[in-house]
Order: sequence, then C-alpha cells, then structure tokens
Amino acid sequence: MLELYCLNMNNFLSKKDIGDKGEKSAVKFLRKKGYKILAKNYRIKQAEVDIIAWKRQGLEKVICFIEVKTRKFDDGSAERAVDLKKIQHIMSGARNFCKEKCINIETTLISFEHISVFTEEENKINHFVIPID
Repeated sequence: MLELYCLNMNNFLSKKDIGDKGEKSAVKFLRKKGYKILAKNYRIKQAEVDIIAWKRQGLEKVICFIEVKTRKFDDGSAERAVDLKKIQHIMSGARNFCKEKCINIETTLISFEHISVFTEEENKINHFVIPID
C-alpha cells in the first residue's frame, strides 16, 4: 500500500530560510504596531542587529534595536537564546549604527527589544522590551 505524507513546508527550509521567514513576520508585526523600519540585518564586524526601527512613545520618537528568534514551538528556547553576550553584541551594533547615522545617544530614547516567532503555532509572536539599566 502506498502511503503519502504531507510535510509542513518548514521541514524543507534551511535554518537561514526559517530565520528569514521569522524576520519577515516580525517586520509585518512591527509595522502593524506603528514602527517605521530603518534597517534589517544591520551588520558590523562583531555584531548584527536584526531590525532597527523608530516608534512613537507619546510625543517622542524611540529608536529600537530588535533581536528576532524563530522557533517551531514556544518552549522558552527563543527567549533563552538572547543572553548577556547577545545583548552586548546588539548594544555594540546600536552604538555603531547611531554613530554612522549621527543619532545622539545622549538625547535620543533607545529601546532594546526581542521578538520570538513560532512557526508551528500559526506564527505566534511574543514581543518583549529588554530591560537595560
């Protein structure tokens, strides 16, 4: 007897393709929330920032540096992947981006954020602000 199996398309995607799919979902999510995307996959030698965007907070603009992690299921691994070392790399990328674009980090509100995208849960998205002192 011939058996046919319908496989989820994620089974045919590379890790990079899954990450790209998650980042596209995150951009769409952020735009719906009013964020204006400035850059995607901003790279410098020692760091990468997945998404850089402006958002309004009351009357002020906030520049946001956003890390995106894509997983199949919400088991906490996406959040655990954004550890202190990763945050330091994002901060390094943020400093460099602001310097390149002449954004004064002393007077500009800055937010570091994390988005988790879960592909097997109807693209469920969790969005967090990373607390930085």
